[in-house]
Amino acid sequence: MKKLSLIYIFSILITNLYGQTDNVQKGLMYFEKGAFEMALEAFDDAITDEPAVAQYYYYRGNTHFALEDYKKAISDFTAVLKIDGKFSDALFNRGNSYYELENYQKAIKDFDRLIVMEPELSEAYQVRGSAYFNVEKYENAIEDYNQAIQHTEDNHADLYYDLGNAYFMMSNFQESLDYFSKAINLDNTNPNYFFNRALSYFYLDILSDGCSDLESAANLGDAEAESYFEEFCKDQF
Repeated sequence: MKKLSLIYIFSILITNLYGQTDNVQKGLMYFEKGAFEMALEAFDDAITDEPAVAQYYYYRGNTHFALEDYKKAISDFTAVLKIDGKFSDALFNRGNSYYELENYQKAIKDFDRLIVMEPELSEAYQVRGSAYFNVEKYENAIEDYNQAIQHTEDNHADLYYDLGNAYFMMSNFQESLDYFSKAINLDNTNPNYFFNRALSYFYLDILSDGCSDLESAANLGDAEAESYFEEFCKDQF
């Protein structure tokens, strides 16, 4: 007798355990294990059986998102919102899907709507801020990053870094340096923080500190920083 695959055996066991109608439990189990294609099949079956349940489209949308199929994720999250317009998690994830597709204007619209629904949601401000950043609306980005800081008690290093980048793009290099320094004070293991602070130092004509930051970034594994340090700094200071 030909040896059966373990996946096939487990599928039989799961079907017997949950019954034919419990596709959602199977899908969630597969999703948790990273078996996204199998999760999709289970959620497809669940939707076929009960096409009016918003949660099932949400689960399938998350699976498409995990597979980086953002267009299909958007389709599912839109289906969720047609059934339940107040399903804020689906709106958040659709906004993120638009962001990943670089459709920043639609991402902004989704986060506008979400922030009306959940004005305390820090992550919504941060992602909308990044969408504004990518369409070069830096003042809007700064406002959102500051709102994100106000609405979270988490480590603000990444938000200070985002603020530093926005001020840098506005050629406000002293502000960018200050925010990159705040980020570094909270997390001195991220080479990007040192690299971008180095650029701020260079624009402010503080070359020795800029080179010191390039060296720090290089020591943290940034190959570009190492190259620049070797070219511009190693024999200069």
